[in-house]
Amino acid sequence: ANPAGSFIFDCENERLVESFNFPSTYAAVHEGIFYTMGSNYDWASNSFNWYIKTININASGSAQGSASVSISDGIISDELTRTIKSLISPYGIHIDNQGKVYLTDAVDYKNRGLLYRFDKEGRFIDKQIAGVCPGHFAEK
Repeated sequence: ANPAGSFIFDCENERLVESFNFPSTYAAVHEGIFYTMGSNYDWASNSFNWYIKTININASGSAQGSASVSISDGIISDELTRTIKSLISPYGIHIDNQGKVYLTDAVDYKNRGLLYRFDKEGRFIDKQIAGVCPGHFAEK
């Protein structure tokens, strides 16, 4: 089996910027930084491995259009990262225009899920019951 991976592609210049050996199943972008949650199944342990990453791309402005990429484990704060790790079935992430972070948990994929809200520093605000498989966000 081929392991899951993640790719950053420059659509304007039609070129691959970077590839990574971890999955990014769910992602959000805020102020040019990518926040990702991804999983793959480990047949040996009969469980999912979760990858929670922050990917920062800084264009160098060179003639070749190269970029430097830095990756760190976790998202915004330890509290937010711990919450993601505690979710039963992480199903979505969104960061609004003000920097508030929203996470969803599909729980069992057949009953109503949960929506978690954090401030821009990654501090927990509240948790709400959402619809079944809450994975999409709309901002007005």
